[in-house]
Amino acid sequence: MGESAVYVGVDVSKHQLDYALSDREEAFTVPNTEAGVRDLVDALREASPALVVMEATGGFEVPAAGALAAAEIPVVVANPRQVRDGPVRFSV
Repeated sequence: MGESAVYVGVDVSKHQLDYALSDREEAFTVPNTEAGVRDLVDALREASPALVVMEATGGFEVPAAGALAAAEIPVVVANPRQVRDGPVRFSV
């Protein structure tokens, strides 16, 4: 059987980044600092996720999202209100 894709969720706050990987039971925390963002990038580079989803949090997500994108780790920043409001519907 093949490996299943790994997805990562990141909860962003002013002082820390809490993240969890879909293939692990535990969650992790790094400080929302330059060094903490480097640690996050290193950990996720090793995990090779299919996608990282982080919440938009008043700009506190920008350094981490930028660093992940620069490291070519697929990342999206989701608006928490839209996520709470339910699924997005697309028309073709």
